[in-house]
Amino acid sequence: MRTYYALFMLPFLAGCCSSTASTFSGLTSSSDMTVLFDDGKASLSSNGNQVIHQAADHYKAGSPVVLTVIGHSSSNGNENDNLELSAERAEKVKSALVQHGIPTQNIRMQAYGISEPVSGSDPRAPANRRVVIHW
Repeated sequence: MRTYYALFMLPFLAGCCSSTASTFSGLTSSSDMTVLFDDGKASLSSNGNQVIHQAADHYKAGSPVVLTVIGHSSSNGNENDNLELSAERAEKVKSALVQHGIPTQNIRMQAYGISEPVSGSDPRAPANRRVVIHW
């Protein structure tokens, strides 16, 4: 059985992982939400779906904004494959947000692969296999 993790707020990550603020280039708003993935996978877990549902509710409750969905990966495997995997993860999250009623034109996507690890001490850490939904 796979284990999935959902981290709801980036400030929580800042408490458990060093260098969060510097690796996100300032993208650490209190409403950012993060979905974590299994190694080498782009499929959403039930926890990931809960985060997306919460993000959609948060979006619908506020004024319309453009969201940025940012895909990342750990350093396990080939760098080019990881960049592609981070894009697949971002696309999966974007599609789920659209299914929850967020207009596709209000969602931008970015993929960084292994270039912005949240856990500077271990680039293979599970916390790096993530998609950040940035407001």
